[in-house]
Amino acid sequence: MADTTRTDAHSDDYGEELNNQQSASAIASRLRQRSMETRTSVKLGDNIAKWVITLGGLLVIVAVLGIMIFLFRVVLPLLAGGEELGSVRHQLVTDQDVIWVNGDEFQTLGAVVGAEGRVITFHIPTGVEVSRSEFDFDGAVVTAVSGTLERDRVAFGFDDGTVRFATLGFESRSTARRNLPAGLIDLDERDRMLDGRVFTEVGTGDFRTLSAVNELGASERVSDFPIVAIDYRVGGTRERPVLAFATVDAEGAVRVSRSRVQMNMMTGEQTVTTTTVEAPPLPLQPGVSVTGILLSGSADRAIVAADNGFVYRYDLRNFDDPQLAERRRVGDEGVAVTAMTFLSGEEALVVGSEDGGVTVYFRLQTGTPDTTDGRELVRARTHASMPAAIVDLSEAQRQKEFVATDAEGNVWVYQSTADRVLFQLARTSAVNTESTAMIFPRSDGVMLVSQGGEVEAWQ
Repeated sequence: MADTTRTDAHSDDYGEELNNQQSASAIASRLRQRSMETRTSVKLGDNIAKWVITLGGLLVIVAVLGIMIFLFRVVLPLLAGGEELGSVRHQLVTDQDVIWVNGDEFQTLGAVVGAEGRVITFHIPTGVEVSRSEFDFDGAVVTAVSGTLERDRVAFGFDDGTVRFATLGFESRSTARRNLPAGLIDLDERDRMLDGRVFTEVGTGDFRTLSAVNELGASERVSDFPIVAIDYRVGGTRERPVLAFATVDAEGAVRVSRSRVQMNMMTGEQTVTTTTVEAPPLPLQPGVSVTGILLSGSADRAIVAADNGFVYRYDLRNFDDPQLAERRRVGDEGVAVTAMTFLSGEEALVVGSEDGGVTVYFRLQTGTPDTTDGRELVRARTHASMPAAIVDLSEAQRQKEFVATDAEGNVWVYQSTADRVLFQLARTSAVNTESTAMIFPRSDGVMLVSQGGEVEAWQ
C-alpha cells in the first residue's frame, strides 16, 4: 500500500509540472506572435490630443492678452489728460435770465429756459436760433429749479409754494435723402435747417433730423411758502412713470413727494396721483439757510445742504416714516456748501464749497451708532480746489466725470476715479454772472450758458 501511494503522488507532481511548462510555452508563443509596434490610430489620437491642448493653451493666452488690452484702453484715459479740439461762443437774445440748459448728444442743438418761461432752441456750432416757445407759469416766479441726470426732465419751484414739471428734450428721426423738404437753409458745412428742424447727413447718405420737444405740466401745490430748493427724479415705466421730487420751502420744511402718472391709452389723457410726506425738521440755527437738496433715483434718501458747512441726510426707505439719519460737516467752520451733485450710480456725493473746495463722499455701512441706519458719509477724495467759490456742479451721464464752475468764471472738468483735472477752461467774458454748465451725454464736450444768455461750448 505504501508503494502505491508514493507512485500516485509522483505522477501528480509530474503532471502539474508538465502543465506549467505547457502554459509558459503557450504564453511565450502568444507574446512572440503579438506585434510590439504602436497602432496608427493610437498615434493619430495622441497627435490630435497634443494639438488640441496646444491650441487651447494658445487661445487662453490670446484671451488673457485681449482682456489686458481692453482694460488698458479703459484705464488709459484715466492716466492721460484730455485734448481740447475747439470752442465756440455765442450770444442768445433771451430777454430773460437763463435758469436751465440742455444739449443733445451730437452737440447739434441746445435749449435754454428763461426765468419767465421763454424756451429757445439754438444751433450749438453757429448760435443760430432754431425755434422759440413759451412756458406759461401763470404769473408765478421761479425760485428753484432742478432736473434729472439726462437734463430733459425739469422741475420748477415757485414763490407760491407750487411745483411744475416740464420736458426740455430733443427728438431724433431719420430722413431719407429723397424725402428731404425743399427750402433747406444751410447752417454750416454739416447742418441744414427748416421749420424748427435741423438735418445732418450721416454715413449712410440719409439725414438725422433733430427737433425740440418742449412740454409743461400742470401746477401742483406742496407748500404755502416759496420753494427755495428742489430736486427731481423719474422712474417707473413709460406707460406708468413715477415722479419723485423733494422740496425745501422758505420755512425750512422738507417734503418728499411721489407722483404716479397713469395714461389713458385710448384718449392720451394723464392722471397724476401725488403722495407727499413731511420729513423731520432740519436742526438749523437762526440765520442758517438751505443751499440745495438732492434726492436719490430710488427716492430712498435725500440730502440737504446748508450754508453752515453741514449736510443733512434723510433715510426715506420707509416712505411713511422718514428719518433724519445723519448730520455731517463737509466744510470748514464758517464755509458754506454752495453746490452738490451725485455721480452716475449715486454712490458718490460731490460737494462744492464757498472756499473753492471740491470733495467726494461715499455712504458706507460702518455700523456706527451715531446714525439711525448704521451708515455714514465718509470722505473719499479731496480734489484740487478751484480759485473761487463753487457755484455749479454737473455730472456726466455715463462716466465718473463732472464739471465745476466757480464765481470767477473758471470751468474745470474733473475725473473723480482718477482724481484728476482733465480740463481747466475759462469763460471769456461776463465771468461774474451766474451760469449753468453741463457735460454732453457722450462726455465729449462741455456747454455753459450764463444768466444773460451767453453760450460757450468746448469739445
